[in-house]
Amino acid sequence: MKDITSEADVEQLVQAFYARATKDEQIGHFFEHTDFVKHLPRMYAFWNFILLGKEGYKGSVLEKHLHMALTKRDFERWVFLFTETILANYAGETADMAIQRAQTMAWTFATKFPEQ
Repeated sequence: MKDITSEADVEQLVQAFYARATKDEQIGHFFEHTDFVKHLPRMYAFWNFILLGKEGYKGSVLEKHLHMALTKRDFERWVFLFTETILANYAGETADMAIQRAQTMAWTFATKFPEQ
């Protein structure tokens, strides 16, 4: 397997993750009303910024999720699915960094949401 080295790799990762997440019994319902035509380009820009240092993402990820009734368990599931998606498709330094960044992000988010 190859590492995440290009914007095309990031797009593939994001698409593969959402293919799983939208069908997931625990967190899939959060995506029922998502406009993926708008959402996916934002996610490409976000992960390109995080993993490849590319300019283009603006905004606060946390603020965009505060209205949702997310729990620590939901964040754990998100990290699990994201990690599984990476491990199934990539290996290397950037792939490892993607997992670490997802874990950090989920932990940070979980501390900002009241436990349900």
